[in-house]
Amino acid sequence: MSRVIRNSTFVICVIAATLGGCGYGIDYADCEVSCVGSGSDACPSGFTCMAGMCRIEGAGASCQAPGEVTLRQTTDDKVERALELGCTNPDNSTATGSWYRVFNLAQSGVDGSFKVDHVTLGICFAVGTPTITLKLGTYAGGAADPTLDLTKVTMLGQTTVMVPATQITELVEGKIAATVPANSNLIVEVAVPDLNGTGQEVNMGFTAGGEQKPGYVRSPLCGPATPTTTTGAGLPNAHLVMTVTGTP
Repeated sequence: MSRVIRNSTFVICVIAATLGGCGYGIDYADCEVSCVGSGSDACPSGFTCMAGMCRIEGAGASCQAPGEVTLRQTTDDKVERALELGCTNPDNSTATGSWYRVFNLAQSGVDGSFKVDHVTLGICFAVGTPTITLKLGTYAGGAADPTLDLTKVTMLGQTTVMVPATQITELVEGKIAATVPANSNLIVEVAVPDLNGTGQEVNMGFTAGGEQKPGYVRSPLCGPATPTTTTGAGLPNAHLVMTVTGTP
């Protein structure tokens, strides 16, 4: 069975191997999950790791458009349903908060400017059809600072993304266009509004795989009011699934 503790703290849901006859099936599509290595051991059942992506049998075409680059800081994008982390209001709706990643263009192999096309977000689950705000900017601080100083952010653009209702893990794409100047740190924020009274919930997705740079969380109701690394917030094994795709 699953046990969920809901209050004004981060929710950590640990799903046992047996769910009393009830379980969730997770479906993946070709090119949806990144991987390290080769062969089938690095991917879900029925997929093979090729050129850093899990491919279905017989797939051979490129996963990305020619010239596209995906910025990433996790070794894979496999959202773990057992890593359920969130902050809830008394009515169990999701409280306001934000999740962040900072990408250094030069360290990511981008020598010049970078034209963002879309951001891909891992979603653990969602109730209703909550709308989140996706924000892009440059960050004058470091890409691995223990906390983020939001006064150092220069906004480049934002958009809203509707998250579909799901009780299985999903990768949700948010289309957003922005040009990031060369030699910049790109900061991405996913801002979740206060959903109190709506009955809606949205929990971001995390992988238990490794990460090269930290993700950050700001949760005024339950945790740090200043964006703090997930490790600093007490979530050392939860690595935020968030990638940015565009063209140099």
